[in-house]
Amino acid sequence: EATVNYQGAGEYFGELPLIDDHERSASVVTVEKSRFAIIPKKAFADVLHKNPDILVHLIKDLANRVRALTSEVKTLALSDVYGRLCKLLTSLATEREGRLMVENSPTQQDIANRIGASREMVCRILKDLGTGGYISREHKHLVINKQFPKHY
Repeated sequence: EATVNYQGAGEYFGELPLIDDHERSASVVTVEKSRFAIIPKKAFADVLHKNPDILVHLIKDLANRVRALTSEVKTLALSDVYGRLCKLLTSLATEREGRLMVENSPTQQDIANRIGASREMVCRILKDLGTGGYISREHKHLVINKQFPKHY
C-alpha cells in the first residue's frame, strides 16, 4: 500500500475520470467521519462550459498536484528512507509557541506508507531521532526539537 495524498475538508478527488473517460487511478480511505457529494459526468461538463473560471481553477490545481507528485517521485528515487522521513516530518510540522510540531502525528505505518518504506525501518529511525534529542512526543504530537542531521 502506498499513500499518495492526504486531503482535508472542502477538497475534491476523483476528478480525472470526469475529464478523460478512464477509470479512477486510486482508492480513497477516510480517517474520520466524512460527507461527500458525487457529481455526474454530464453535470460536471455542463458546469465547466457555463463557468470557465472553474475550469481555469481546476487546471491550476491539477498542475499543482502534478508538481507535488513529481517532487514525491524525485524524493523516492533520489533519497534514502531517512531523507524521505525527515522531509515528510518537516512538511507536516507547523510552528506552535516557537516550536515545530506535527499535530496528531501519523502512525508509523502511515508514515511508512507515505514514504515507501517498512514500518520497522521508520520505527528504528524515529527511535534514533528520539535518542538523539531531535524529536520528542507530547501527547499525540511529535515535536521537532532541532534540525535533523543531514545523514543517518
